[in-house]
Amino acid sequence: MEVESQADEAVEDKHEDCPAESQKESTASQCDISTSSDTRESIMLYQQNAKAVQYLTGFSHFEHFMLFFNCLGPAAHCLNFKCLSPEDQCFLTIMHFDRFKLSVTTVSEIKRTWINFVFPAQ
Repeated sequence: MEVESQADEAVEDKHEDCPAESQKESTASQCDISTSSDTRESIMLYQQNAKAVQYLTGFSHFEHFMLFFNCLGPAAHCLNFKCLSPEDQCFLTIMHFDRFKLSVTTVSEIKRTWINFVFPAQ
């Protein structure tokens, strides 16, 4: 898909690569789940629903969200919270947290990490 190839090109040289897999694992943050339900929010649930993606994120469709995510570069995969994929962590940062069924503390930590990543201090 053309959007994906543009995203891949934009990723080059944006961020440093992740540390070794073993180092990543040792620095992973645990997450507190707010309910016992196994059903959690995910951007992947909206791949075919452009209206929902527009409502929840402001992006016109799933591919635009993924273009944004991919432009963040490989370092986005180093923001390591075990309970959510990097794409869903970004999604959580953009939308309201209560649909993810995580504790307020975990959501705050994920959002703070992602906002500092997207908008680093100069």
